[in-house]
Amino acid sequence: TCRNNHDDDMGKLVSFGNVLLAAIYRHPSATDGNGTVEVWSTTDSGANWVLDVTIPSGDGPKAFVDYVNKDGARAPVLVLSEGAYSIDYTNNTFSLIQELDGNPASGRWAAVSNLGALYIGVGEDAVMVVNIDSNGQKKSFISGPPGDKLVTARQGHVNYMLPVNEWMLVAYGGHAASKNASIFMIDTQVILKDPETGKEFNPWHHMYQDATANLDIVALAYSPEDDATP
Repeated sequence: TCRNNHDDDMGKLVSFGNVLLAAIYRHPSATDGNGTVEVWSTTDSGANWVLDVTIPSGDGPKAFVDYVNKDGARAPVLVLSEGAYSIDYTNNTFSLIQELDGNPASGRWAAVSNLGALYIGVGEDAVMVVNIDSNGQKKSFISGPPGDKLVTARQGHVNYMLPVNEWMLVAYGGHAASKNASIFMIDTQVILKDPETGKEFNPWHHMYQDATANLDIVALAYSPEDDATP
């Protein structure tokens, strides 16, 4: 994956059984670029690649995950700023499973929780949860952050997500003057309901705030050890 200003939008890989898939952005400013994302697959460790589908997009691939299609069957899912798409590399088709708003920050580093839901950052200051069961029944809600908005210094968008046990760790904000990067832990096993609006959400726990503004936290790692050594 190419890293440009921590945007990570030029390419993504996902391993799906014995198939490796790559999503590559043909940037419109590049030679022969046409503003599409091409999905390629290989079954022989990269010796030969096959072009499976081409999807128009105003930005590159934000995330590529092992999830499910709209029928609830396991499938690779490509997340773009415009939506999350299941990829059928056998029949060379794709299908929209969740529409997004087209914001360049939407979808970046979306991840599947250990309880089976897809967590997607949407625009500024929100994370959406999409859950499709084995019968193809879909439920989605805004996980948070809770309340109307975070305080100004913590506002922003997702820079990285990492599932750990029942938690989804999120590196958030920090990408502007007066904005400080934070790490939150989202409790994915608890869904609360606002008694006034009826809206569902997850509890968010603030774990860390960087002291320096306009710096991003671009990766998170987890160790099962208790000595802080990965």
